[in-house]
Amino acid sequence: MSVTNQQAGRQGASSDLDIVLNAAVWLINNAGVIGDLWSRLTGGVTNVKEWVNQTGQEIEVFKIDGGGIQDHYRIPPGQTRSGDMWIPWAESDADYARHHTTFMIGGKPLAYVWQSAKVMRFNIVDAFVPGGTPVVGASGGGGNRRVLFGTDPQGVSAFAVSVF
Repeated sequence: MSVTNQQAGRQGASSDLDIVLNAAVWLINNAGVIGDLWSRLTGGVTNVKEWVNQTGQEIEVFKIDGGGIQDHYRIPPGQTRSGDMWIPWAESDADYARHHTTFMIGGKPLAYVWQSAKVMRFNIVDAFVPGGTPVVGASGGGGNRRVLFGTDPQGVSAFAVSVF
């Protein structure tokens, strides 16, 4: 092998290594975006990152996950609060008893929420419903979400989910 071919071989290996290193740096710098995209594509974990209270009453949200209360937030009237909450999965009554989220408004339950079959679902009664009603808005499982609470002109409270 001539000197020129050896140098070309080293340059090729060097540029291959540079490509791999650049790709690794890009993956590290974009891990959150990649994770969010993967979660949406696979219907994985749904993470609420922001809570928007457009009502005149305090909103309280918390989840039961594994038996105890976790991720407990209070959002004052007219306020927005950042705070991560993974929506628990439930596929049966037994799952639901230990894995669901509660939304309250003015100290009264508004809805009980869980994820099932790649969809966020809810009930207005504290009970699991197989194939329960999908949450209004971006209820597909996986990715980051924002939950908005509001009241209509007749005073009826409601909530919806959007992509964060």
